[in-house]
Amino acid sequence: MMYWGKYVLSVFAILSLAAGAATSRIEFSKPAQRWLWGGFGFHNSEATMLPMMSEEFRDQRVLKTFREISPTYSRVFAGFADWTQEAMDHFADYYDMTFRGAGTTLYVVPGRMPVITEDFDVEDYCERVADRLDYLINKRKCTKLRYYCLSNELSVGPTYAWFSQHWDKYAELNRAMQRAFAAKGLDVGLQTPDSSGFTRMQDIDWAITNINEQTEVYCWHYYDRLHVPGDLALYQELSTALTNLVSKCLRKEKRLSLGEFGFTGRNTPYHKGTMRDDAHDGFRHPDGPFARGAAISRAEMGLAALNAGAVSAVSWTMVDYPDPFLREDGDTPAEKGRYEVARFSGYGLDVRYNKNGLFRWCDEERDYSSYPDLYTMGYLMKLFRKGARVLPWTTSDQMLRAGGVTNPDGSASFAVVNWGEAKTVELVIPHPLTQPLRVYEYDSAKPPYNAFNDLQPPRGTVAAEKGVVKVYIPARAMLFLTTDYRDRVPSAITKIRVINGRLGWAANEDQEHCYYRVYKDGRQIASTVATSLPVDADASRYASSPSTNGAMSANDQKPRTRRAVASTRVEVWSLTFFCGKLFQLLLSKIKEVADDETSRSPVLARMCGVHVRRKRCPDWRLDAGAAHRSSAAGATRRRARCSTREGSSSAATTGRAMRACTCGGTGTGSRSSGTWTTSRPAA
Repeated sequence: MMYWGKYVLSVFAILSLAAGAATSRIEFSKPAQRWLWGGFGFHNSEATMLPMMSEEFRDQRVLKTFREISPTYSRVFAGFADWTQEAMDHFADYYDMTFRGAGTTLYVVPGRMPVITEDFDVEDYCERVADRLDYLINKRKCTKLRYYCLSNELSVGPTYAWFSQHWDKYAELNRAMQRAFAAKGLDVGLQTPDSSGFTRMQDIDWAITNINEQTEVYCWHYYDRLHVPGDLALYQELSTALTNLVSKCLRKEKRLSLGEFGFTGRNTPYHKGTMRDDAHDGFRHPDGPFARGAAISRAEMGLAALNAGAVSAVSWTMVDYPDPFLREDGDTPAEKGRYEVARFSGYGLDVRYNKNGLFRWCDEERDYSSYPDLYTMGYLMKLFRKGARVLPWTTSDQMLRAGGVTNPDGSASFAVVNWGEAKTVELVIPHPLTQPLRVYEYDSAKPPYNAFNDLQPPRGTVAAEKGVVKVYIPARAMLFLTTDYRDRVPSAITKIRVINGRLGWAANEDQEHCYYRVYKDGRQIASTVATSLPVDADASRYASSPSTNGAMSANDQKPRTRRAVASTRVEVWSLTFFCGKLFQLLLSKIKEVADDETSRSPVLARMCGVHVRRKRCPDWRLDAGAAHRSSAAGATRRRARCSTREGSSSAATTGRAMRACTCGGTGTGSRSSGTWTTSRPAA
């Protein structure tokens, strides 16, 4: 009796502690006139690097991550005056695999302009740029090429910000480029001046005064190297700067884009050493406290742009640049591919370690693992998409930051940053919520790393009561909440077989299909957009015993109903799995007494063994995650599916089962992405 009494007292003590936790409040408002959001995105440097990518890196990391996030606005290096036909086609191929499906609006810039000499022909240069954009837009149908900027951060050749000392030439080129685009009938607007940093904010004033007629959107960049994660001054300083610039642009009925932003952090070596260190702290100190907090700071900068009234914001970058390499032509396809990438992917690729992505690009060690930033920036880009309108907010808790948007289809998404201690936060939401909010958590104390760079699954849902949502948030953490989802029943993967050392399957024709998850002996071995995968064992290793899970097997004559997919799946439970279920049942009973969110105390979770037990459970089940995107009109929400397949068309796999996953999610136009998880996290 005393034994159980101690645990009963412990439970009540924990519940009392949770109930007594601090509560803060964020109040969103919904004025009649709210600013229109054009989307978050990345600088997709990899768009011109297709020739250098291995099959594994391209299909399992780059394309898979892009489709899962589906950013609706992005920046790319493109529009070079000397762009070759082959290089343009490689770019268009990448566009077809990514931007087209997500409906991503593109802002293009040709890296640094070439050196401008005395005999530089301005008209000829602009006409060659227009010719190449005309080919991409009208021949290759890259119709989302919407904005063009003359040169990255006003730089020319080896000279950074060269145009800041030659404003007359900058104005002449913008006017000539406008004429060249008009002559080709291109609906491509100019973004100016693309300056960077607080010291160059006055360049916006010059552009407003001198080239307002040529400018469609004003553009400014900011990289923070002054603060550490959790420094409250970061948000305030950036928000103030952006608010002032937005106000200036609005007087000319123009919008401002935060064309690049990043959080490198204080005390970056930068110019020290034998090579240029242009990397964030996560590259130097993987999984260090600074890097884990910096993932929140980076997203916090994006929220500052959203709340200040900017039209869009671009994070540098989605993918790390490869390690530095020499620029020289050659005879082999690999040499020619490297040379093409070196010419059309930015400046200084032979001297810079440009490592600011969501995941690594290290072919030498085949290290493509994620940084903590993936699990904050991924959902920021995914849920705060173009076409949304922004919800202003206020709070008296200086440790909190927030952002909120509503979409044309009535769904809504929110983000909350907490730099203080763990607490319960009340969100006052004036917008009607048609279903519970899904909650995605990033806790800097324990980033949700995934071996295949899959985004973290939702931790659960929370419903509003009279317009108020109560949600628990850990210390130094970030939450994303959304109603922009709908559960979908899985669709089947067919024609699974192993031939000549490759596991293959039929392509999924679902319009919302995103990528596949592949399992071996019940354990995930890959996430990929491809329909085949090199394997090192016979088909039986990629199968479990036959079960009537609703998909067709070789012995079935017709598919069962979709309801059967969910209801007739045979599961095999081990003793460990049974114990895990028992502990989950115990916790559910406790939650009937305690508040659903405050009872998420880490101590309570550990005591009941929920998270630990789940990680030990056999992987017998696939759970669908969020899927959401809109039609071309921005009004029809699309959904995602994950799928299981029993059996195969080949003799080697007849009567056996293998599982793969198709995912969908956020985007505008057609393709989208989503989050899909098994019954235990991937190892």
